[in-house]
Amino acid sequence: MPRQRISVLAIEDNKDDLLLTLEALRQGGIEPDFRHVTDGVQLETALLEREWDVAISDHDLPGFDSLRALELVQRYQPELPFIIVSGVFGDQEAIDAISSGASDVIRKDMLARLVPIVRRELRGRDRRHELRAFCDSLEQVAFFDPLTGLPNGQGFLRQLKSLYQQPLGVSFALVVLQLQRFHHLKRYLGAHAGANLILQVAKRLQSERAPAQLLSRIAEDRFALVLQDLPDEQAVQAWLGDFLARLPKDAGSHGSIQLSWCAGASLCREQEPCEASLLQRAEQALFRAKHQRRTHFVADSADKGLDSDWGYLGGALRRALRDGEFSMQYQPQYDLGRGQCVGAEALLRWNHPKRGHISPAEFIPVLEETGLIVPVGEWALREACRQVALWRRQGWEAARVSVNVAMLQFEQPSFVDMVRAILRESGVPAAALELEITESIAMTDRDQVMLALSELRGLGVGLAIDDFGTGYCSLAYLKYFPVDRLKIDQTFVKGIDRDPRDGAIVRAAISMARSFGLEVIAEGVETAAHVAFLQEQGCNHGQGFYLGRPVPPEVFDAWRSRLSDRQVDGNTPVTNSVERSMVERG
Repeated sequence: MPRQRISVLAIEDNKDDLLLTLEALRQGGIEPDFRHVTDGVQLETALLEREWDVAISDHDLPGFDSLRALELVQRYQPELPFIIVSGVFGDQEAIDAISSGASDVIRKDMLARLVPIVRRELRGRDRRHELRAFCDSLEQVAFFDPLTGLPNGQGFLRQLKSLYQQPLGVSFALVVLQLQRFHHLKRYLGAHAGANLILQVAKRLQSERAPAQLLSRIAEDRFALVLQDLPDEQAVQAWLGDFLARLPKDAGSHGSIQLSWCAGASLCREQEPCEASLLQRAEQALFRAKHQRRTHFVADSADKGLDSDWGYLGGALRRALRDGEFSMQYQPQYDLGRGQCVGAEALLRWNHPKRGHISPAEFIPVLEETGLIVPVGEWALREACRQVALWRRQGWEAARVSVNVAMLQFEQPSFVDMVRAILRESGVPAAALELEITESIAMTDRDQVMLALSELRGLGVGLAIDDFGTGYCSLAYLKYFPVDRLKIDQTFVKGIDRDPRDGAIVRAAISMARSFGLEVIAEGVETAAHVAFLQEQGCNHGQGFYLGRPVPPEVFDAWRSRLSDRQVDGNTPVTNSVERSMVERG
């Protein structure tokens, strides 16, 4: 069996003890490439010169000790395994050292333990590297456009949030630039030529964008950037006019295809309460420019006209809660192993008396921005628990409902008490309720989040990470937060039968969740191929249009009763005529 070669940083003042340590490694099948250091200066030099596989330190050194050595290691190579080998350590000292970050403590008369500990730490290091690589791949998919390599919409908002924390001068502007009629161009040129056109545009923008920052592709036909060092609206207007004039006017080799550009800018003299609202105002300015047949339009922060629809929705949502205009729809969740419906996700809907059904994508951001998500979210949770209690009384004893929880709801000090009260009022067992939290909760106070999650877990409420992989680094949740289930975002699931990268990401997410003892539910299951893939990978649960669309409770009940004796597999779509006819009436 070949000997394992590793680099060892040996911190030891006694050469005999050093030789014994090296011999213990060799007898265990490890060939050390070692550097011998005896004090802090030598140790710091070695840490700066290269990366090491493991550090093995004596405790008591002349004018130096293992805890000071550990501090230096944590400063320069914080992930380097640090093992203390000492003959003078007591039990409490060993506990204190491990609490400070040491990997382990070994007595010098028990060097036989050294090799197993070294191998354990190296395996842990390799596992961390794999997890970090996986996290990086999720980061790339979630925050960057695969075609241009530029940040996508979520990546742009994240960078904009970071830019907010820097001094921006007197004013800055956010610009949204649109290549008009791109869908028609792509249909005429073909998808490949359309992609090449976008690449050409991205390269031109990168070369033309000074004094801009944060160039991003936020949609198929739209780019966003931030302008700095322009003192007022007139300067932004002038820069935009000159910038648009320099952009390409024809589609490369397709010289007969003329390109048309339009831009909207949001000028901000003082920081907006939310970077998303600044982007929204820029997109509204773009809409106004197109509506007025202008090449560009700049909205000052004092221009409230652009926010009229936002303000209207805020008032209308308050009335909607008061007048009972909200309702819940339920999308079935299937056990993919047994092929049976085991619960549903509760989804909020709004039927406006004049405008009819309004998309959640339109009103949910307004609820969150205005704070109305707190009372509306409480209503939704109470209604979902009332419904699952009814299902259980009707004989569906295994019924379980999942409810989304916004970050603002979670931050309320009374949130856990509210959940406890609703469970008590409805008579629903805590195990029949699952709360879906988003990765944005990681940006709140961790102690507060941990306390709330632990209390909810103590009640018996299920906890799931929603849209796993599209937000902040999800691995932090798996390490710190007591969750039960991951919901793989539909962005990845929808492409598993077409894009090998999506398939690899889903496989890795399922495998990683399994290693953490978590269940997995896949969103966006839309085809038989999706079901077959997920079943083959051992994914626990699934939901999506193939398994059933979100429907009102009466439709869900009729649909479930028709399907009570059926099972879903990769060849049997669940959607049926009962669902379609009732949805059409409904």
